[in-house]
Amino acid sequence: MSTKTIRLSRLAVLLLASGASLYAQESRATINGRVMDPSGATVPGAEVRAINEQTNVAASAKTNDAGNFSIPLLLPGTYKLSVDLAGFKKTEKPDNSYNQGERSN
Repeated sequence: MSTKTIRLSRLAVLLLASGASLYAQESRATINGRVMDPSGATVPGAEVRAINEQTNVAASAKTNDAGNFSIPLLLPGTYKLSVDLAGFKKTEKPDNSYNQGERSN
């Protein structure tokens, strides 16, 4: 998995360990990650969205109590990732590429 960072909040929240997992029998990607604040505390209940920049098709997931999320079954492509939670500033990070047959670390 690759590490992606998205700032969300007045101080900044980290979206860590996002990456695409692609398997030989599956041409789609899964983005897994964790949303944390600058002190390392997890951020439960945040909405994480992946928007395909070519098609504008969106998929989303909510973080669990440990701040973890998973967005499965994404077509390979370039995605804009965003994190949103009430009371915090919505933040986006464009240009996250997930390619068929590639496994990001």
